[in-house]
Amino acid sequence: MTPRPPTTTSRSFATTSLAVLVTAVAVATAVASVVAGGPAAALGGQTGATFPHEPGSSAQVVVPVEAEGGDAIVADGLGRLTVDFGADRRFDGTTANVSSVDVFVQPEGNGTQRQPVTDFTVNGSGSRLTVTFADPARIDAGDDIVLKAYDFANPTAARTYTAAVTATTPDGATDGPVSVSYRIARASLSFPNQSASQFGSQNVTVSGVVPNRGYVGIFRTGENGSRGALVGSVPTGPARYNERNYTVSLGGSVTESQRLVAIPFYESQGTNLNERAAGTFDPEQDVPLANNGRSVNATGFVSVVDADAQVQAGTEYPGNARLYFDPGQPNAGYQVRAVEDGALGGIVTQFSTDADGSAVIDAGQLGQGQYAITTVANPDAVVGLDDDSTTSPADDSFFVAGETATTAATTAGDGAEGATAGPSVDATADGTAATTGGGAGDADGDGAGATDGDGGSSVFGPGLGVTSVLLALLVAALIGGMLLARRRGGSGRR
Repeated sequence: MTPRPPTTTSRSFATTSLAVLVTAVAVATAVASVVAGGPAAALGGQTGATFPHEPGSSAQVVVPVEAEGGDAIVADGLGRLTVDFGADRRFDGTTANVSSVDVFVQPEGNGTQRQPVTDFTVNGSGSRLTVTFADPARIDAGDDIVLKAYDFANPTAARTYTAAVTATTPDGATDGPVSVSYRIARASLSFPNQSASQFGSQNVTVSGVVPNRGYVGIFRTGENGSRGALVGSVPTGPARYNERNYTVSLGGSVTESQRLVAIPFYESQGTNLNERAAGTFDPEQDVPLANNGRSVNATGFVSVVDADAQVQAGTEYPGNARLYFDPGQPNAGYQVRAVEDGALGGIVTQFSTDADGSAVIDAGQLGQGQYAITTVANPDAVVGLDDDSTTSPADDSFFVAGETATTAATTAGDGAEGATAGPSVDATADGTAATTGGGAGDADGDGAGATDGDGGSSVFGPGLGVTSVLLALLVAALIGGMLLARRRGGSGRR
């Protein structure tokens, strides 16, 4: 297709940077065609790209062509390169905001050489970009000429577009135009509600189209639905246009059921694939994807396991603990059996696993003891609860304590109440009192000490209280009074 002529106005930018990358690649067939006197080709079109790919985004556009034997620029050098995006009448993006141009020429075996650029111009409609070189760039047959322009505005519809590329010598001879295709693709993401055990890697899965090399980040949500703290992320790999699943590890950081938000990002550092592939995710620096200015994200409710601990071999759990069991088969029957003297004992309870092979066991149904888990289908097949290769009732058993966590806490609290309620007292072999309960203060305590006691023993001796002493004194006084009266009466009679 012949490029459309420029409109009446043209914008010229003084020497700035626009990138034309010329990569030397020998093409023997093209050279052989010229030697044999065959027809000369006029450039070879390749597939271009924008980064990012989303519609309406500000992007880096890459437009590659290949020089072929017989091209005018192979004989006389490259003086000007024109890319007409408007050759595709569906194009509604613009080159008006293009900010930089660089020229790199890489002759075969000679490394990379930077070529000075005089200027680049944009036609009035913003659909055509023309780059002018200060000195002719030497081009050999088989060289790839790649135009890179920055801050190009992508078209607003998701589809494949074509641009017409024309190469011109310093004397005005032209090669082309040749068509170069590039694709604009919408990003999408879905985050279904799902369960994610907080025991282990805690993976969640999101799916969608992320057509850029970048990342999917999972974040907490704020009260107003805004993005909160990052809880997990995964690289998306090379750009693809098909829907894929992305598994993101939360690393056990989500311990309560809640709504999370997934957001795709593109890597903001680097000007080529290798540099972007070497990047690392930084949500403050990398850029969230958007389609025509609308952010791409998805929210999902993640439910964690209602359990206190993961059942593991050799571990003891409180009698009221809820134990998470996950090494099972989906929708299968299991049973908890007592372990007695290293061997399987009676069946205590049975349970079934969910579709993911997990279940929650209530330790309150087990009671104090040692237990192993077997399948219902094979009651003697012990399920491994550790990572070693040995599976046996003794090696893969767990323990349940005799008291619940609540009971233990209550018992521990009794000491704090001892000063009020008083300790329990047992008599020792010698008849003295010994404090065995709470209220065990020191010798200088407040009546709860082991020396003074607070009700079981006192300074009056074992079993002798204040009331008993007063009664004895009263009796003694009464007897004394009676004796005195008798003596006085006797004296009077003499």
